[in-house]
Amino acid sequence: MSKRIFFAFPLDDVLQSKVVGWEKEFKKRTNIPVRWTEPHDLHITLIPPWSVEEHHIDFLKGLLLPTISNTISFEIELTRVQFGPTAHAPRLIWIEGPMPPVMQELGEQMERILKNANVNFHPERRPFELHVTLARFQPEAFASFSVQELDEGVHFFGTASSVVIMQSILGFGGAEYKVLHHYLLKEQ
Repeated sequence: MSKRIFFAFPLDDVLQSKVVGWEKEFKKRTNIPVRWTEPHDLHITLIPPWSVEEHHIDFLKGLLLPTISNTISFEIELTRVQFGPTAHAPRLIWIEGPMPPVMQELGEQMERILKNANVNFHPERRPFELHVTLARFQPEAFASFSVQELDEGVHFFGTASSVVIMQSILGFGGAEYKVLHHYLLKEQ
């Protein structure tokens, strides 16, 4: 049996609190029909989803442990809330920020390891950008939104101190997430 998994940085409590606070203020100002991401599911994707056989997951846990556990925790900055993934084809609300070099390096190292492992590694191809998906919506619903532009500056800081293997379970109401494994990064 296969599972759709990906690797991500969960938001720390400080960053999660700031993001949820922004969402509450935004909901007070607008009334648009979006499906908000549950606070405990907010994350920054490091390796995009792919399908892997369930019996490979334990193998992956050990395979990536040395690389992940030798990475030093680092600061994350979130700076802008926008409709995404592009202004021309919006289907979500996301918050983005600059890519820390350590995050880029870790992602590249993990991809090299996964490509050389026998785990049918074929992730979804998408640009590697630091972002957190706050909400999703049907693209055809966008025309009816009371807010047609969203480009709001924010200054939220937090620490990336762990990486998780998450399972994405696709259902009628959208994706649900389940943490399958938790790795700690080295403390600064």
